[in-house]
Amino acid sequence: MKNLIDYHKRAFWSELSLQQYWKFLLAIFFLFATVGFVIDIINGGGFSLSELGVIVIATGALAVIWVYGFNNDYRWLIAGGIFLVLYFLWLWNTGSSAGQSAPVQSRLFIDGFGILAAIIIGFIFLVDFVLKEGIRHVEYRTEIGLAREMHETLVPAIDLQTEHYHIFGQSIPTTEVGGDIIDFHTEGDHIISYIGDISGHGVAAGVMMSMFKTAMHTGFRHRESLEEVLNQANGVLAALKKPTMFLTCTCLRMGPDRSTEFIVAGHLPIIHYNSANDVFAQLRTGHLPLSVNPDYTYKSEITRCDPGDLLILATDGLTDVMDDQEEEYGIDRLIEAIREVRTETPEQIFHTLLDSVRAHGKQFDDQTLLVIKIF
Repeated sequence: MKNLIDYHKRAFWSELSLQQYWKFLLAIFFLFATVGFVIDIINGGGFSLSELGVIVIATGALAVIWVYGFNNDYRWLIAGGIFLVLYFLWLWNTGSSAGQSAPVQSRLFIDGFGILAAIIIGFIFLVDFVLKEGIRHVEYRTEIGLAREMHETLVPAIDLQTEHYHIFGQSIPTTEVGGDIIDFHTEGDHIISYIGDISGHGVAAGVMMSMFKTAMHTGFRHRESLEEVLNQANGVLAALKKPTMFLTCTCLRMGPDRSTEFIVAGHLPIIHYNSANDVFAQLRTGHLPLSVNPDYTYKSEITRCDPGDLLILATDGLTDVMDDQEEEYGIDRLIEAIREVRTETPEQIFHTLLDSVRAHGKQFDDQTLLVIKIF
């Protein structure tokens, strides 16, 4: 246990930047530099101004040496001990309390040592607090770091090109662990791709997101239909998640004939750009979000795509962004932004749309976008 505490203590100090550590040492210096003035009070103001300056600097420097040695190299504690002995010998030979009555000198002595004791005790409690909270901080950062790695593994960026499709997408969380997901699965000459948005964000949403992906891939491995996969995932999530949590998603199954089977479960509509007629359509199926009702049945629909068409899937972290007048970005602005770059590559479309949203307002929710171009 002691080794674990020492490890976390070292990790806490090592995480501090040089600037942060210097600020900490300066705080220690100025805190204990006041001891020099206390010593002058105890001495009855018998030191000259130059001697007082030396005492103030020396007491601050001595505290810094001890703190640095305690946290980095214990040999500095030995140096600090030697410095302390020489320091008090110098004070003994330099100090003078002549000209003061015994009661005044006694009272100054009591007051001075009272101030000195209060500073030292306060510092001990402060360091104890910093170290304990520092250990908790390191443990928290370690757990969050692992969760972030899990999220990056489960929700990697997508850049997939086949004969008839080019898919590009990415999820940008607001915290280390997001609640959005994008994913794809190849099934012979078919491609299944989906986007999801778990209510809330953070670790709880990340856990539910991982369960959703596991349930989906379990269905894919058994070559179940899109409807069967989503119905099974709905039942699994409803049994395992918190009562207040749910998941919206859109799933696509794209075939070599450019037909697309889709299910929209409580999610934003699919934006379909029809290049032949230069028009946009919003595809919906009107289903409930997942895990709301374990017995709910999801049914798919089919649309036909042609070369040059686009399919855009997004989460509401994009459309709900507000400007300074609290006006949402909205799906209409998203469609207009797509129109401006509809002939570009999926990657270029992705970055242009993201820039457009960011120009409108600040991100406050996970933002996920999937761009599919048909060839």
